[in-house]
Amino acid sequence: MVDVTIHDFLGTNDKLYLDLVAKDKSGRVQGTSENVITYGDIQNLQGKAFGNVFIESETMCGADRTWTVQVKRAVLVVDGKREDLLKAKKVHIDDFQPMKFKVAP
Repeated sequence: MVDVTIHDFLGTNDKLYLDLVAKDKSGRVQGTSENVITYGDIQNLQGKAFGNVFIESETMCGADRTWTVQVKRAVLVVDGKREDLLKAKKVHIDDFQPMKFKVAP
């Protein structure tokens, strides 16, 4: 799962086209995801829009920190106007590294 944050509200007719590719440490594609995120897919809170997208494949369960997720396309359509967020350098990655969880005895 990939968390998506848009630093503005997403209107009822606005869309975010987001395509992702997961690659293993050898550079082999292990999963892809083509998404159209709309108003109904996200939560608008505190001036931002939050949502999730999934990269699904049989091999994704074997993913570890050596794998990478590449953003192949990020196009925002607001009020009918398209903006390529990659070309505009408006895609930012928060490379969150989760901590391990253990169940206490």
